[in-house]
Amino acid sequence: MAETARKYNIIPNVYKNSPYCMSVNDNIFPKEMDDRFKKMFLNGNGNELDGKACALHSSSMLAFNFFYWIDETHPFEMDGYKFTKAYFEVQLPTLQGSTPANMDVVLEGKDVLLFIESKFTEHFSNANSQMKKMLDSSYCKRNSRYKYYYHNAQNFSNWESLIKDFATLSEGSDGYYDGIKQEICHLIALTNLKHDEKVREDYEKRYEVSEETERVDHPTITGNETFLFYNVLFDPEDNYEESNCFKNYKEDLYEKLEKELEDNKLGWVKNDITMKIKSYRDIFEKIPDTADVKHYLEQRYMNFSK
Repeated sequence: MAETARKYNIIPNVYKNSPYCMSVNDNIFPKEMDDRFKKMFLNGNGNELDGKACALHSSSMLAFNFFYWIDETHPFEMDGYKFTKAYFEVQLPTLQGSTPANMDVVLEGKDVLLFIESKFTEHFSNANSQMKKMLDSSYCKRNSRYKYYYHNAQNFSNWESLIKDFATLSEGSDGYYDGIKQEICHLIALTNLKHDEKVREDYEKRYEVSEETERVDHPTITGNETFLFYNVLFDPEDNYEESNCFKNYKEDLYEKLEKELEDNKLGWVKNDITMKIKSYRDIFEKIPDTADVKHYLEQRYMNFSK
């Protein structure tokens, strides 16, 4: 994956000709990450600033470069919504007592939240180990139904069936099935947040300030907002061997997930949450030409994208 990523980056300050930058500041446009954002990444479970953020193929730093600039003065508009604040590595409760799911980006607007899962090169690979592990996790344990599933306890058998369907599919076909595993976890988290006050309380507890911890900026979630959930993937141009990976993931897996939600009586999820898959080109074209970062994004990423 790292070797693939090297083809899509022009970064001079790397460590001994490796696919890693000397520091995270060499991997981002501002050259110095604001403390507000640093706290978000350091608070997340992904430890994104500890080595991984220095990778040229870091999907979290790809997302950071595309969205960090958004604020009241510099809004981002897409699909009829205006967003004026960006958050990164937002911790969303999935099952009670379990490790939260880290949402790569959350954009906030008036009465709307856009949750974004970012992928740079992950979908270039065939991976199903995490999808299969779900079968032996609390997501599929009958005694977990009321203990862990929050609002979705009443839908346990439907989620269990969905997980089993994809775990079975992953055994006999290629594809980035671990991305679907993430998608399912996020959908459970978001539908719980939408409907369950206990989940929203647990969400806020993860950001409580103590003598040992500083306040980490995070979106307020009441459940009354419009929820949007977008997968945003890098789509290499045609002269690269990975040029079909975005299309394959979208058509073979993402659209399959949408259908399987209906087949497993989870179609109501799409009423709660607007789901879409987009390329980073789609995002780039919505960034105003006046944004300082746009030339950097074009040279660094878009010159290698469809």
